[in-house]
Amino acid sequence: MSARPLSLIERRLIEATLLASVENPFPTAVTSSSDPRVLFGKHLAELRRSRGWSQEYLALESGLARSYLGGVERGQRNIALLNIIRLANALELPPSKLLEFEDRNGGSFASGLS
Repeated sequence: MSARPLSLIERRLIEATLLASVENPFPTAVTSSSDPRVLFGKHLAELRRSRGWSQEYLALESGLARSYLGGVERGQRNIALLNIIRLANALELPPSKLLEFEDRNGGSFASGLS
């Protein structure tokens, strides 16, 4: 008896479960409001709320675990490029829009990197 292939939804649920179970091997306390992880998370939360979406809905649409998404929005996770693309696709935005956030002084964060 052969096993049936997994559906797309089943594969996404397994993937999200695996992602949620992986702990950050280098946990750091987020203390600075100028930390790019915090700024990215706040921007992501604003984009999500502007659509009237819950974290759970965005998680389902993107295939990411809700707990992981919450950690990203709180600046506790250093999000991977593939996950930025998944979120952008779910929000129907180009990935670059997720990176358009400002530092606490009102300047573009990216302009301060060099």
